Amino acid sequence: MLVLPASTGAHVNRFPRIVHVQVQPEQIAVAVGVTQHAGPAAGRMRSQFDMDSNGALSDDEQEGLAEWLDRKARPHLRLTLDDVPVRMERRERKLTLERDSGTLAGDGFKLRSVTAVDVVVLPGTHVLVLEDKPANEGTLIPWRIDLPRGWAMTAGEASEGATPPVRAGEHTWQVAFSGTGGRVEVTLEVPARVGSAVEP
Repeated sequence: MLVLPASTGAHVNRFPRIVHVQVQPEQIAVAVGVTQHAGPAAGRMRSQFDMDSNGALSDDEQEGLAEWLDRKARPHLRLTLDDVPVRMERRERKLTLERDSGTLAGDGFKLRSVTAVDVVVLPGTHVLVLEDKPANEGTLIPWRIDLPRGWAMTAGEASEGATPPVRAGEHTWQVAFSGTGGRVEVTLEVPARVGSAVEP
């Protein structure tokens, strides 16, 4: 399961979108989390999908909101592995509607969407490129990148509105995208599998 970090501060939406990339020997998965805290913006978004104007979202209306949020969250998100674009398919999508009795302007909501591709990453050197762009130039989009045990990130470069990788754990790195967006290029060293005749 991919675990997304929580956004900071109640009702302070500094990071409306966060991205978690999990690279595995036979799969690459990308989880996107979108948070809209209670307030006028949340109310306006909900009302756009409240087709019968009864103040509540039916299952079909929630699906419409989830689909719209999912499209809005990924227009500039790109991954490329060894110069080949990574084409992913949706594996999971979940919309959670918040209930806040103290809010009159509109309850908030959260979306979690996971896409993945099955791909065998062979031993050796590989280049993974990450690209993204915020919808608003004043927004920061944090990314978390998890690698398998034994893999190494030997180089990382960022351009334009992107930050270079920073180690955040034993197998975890963080980057971020802001302004007009940018590109992060990382070099991965994949060891030979135990018991495999394939050498890097």
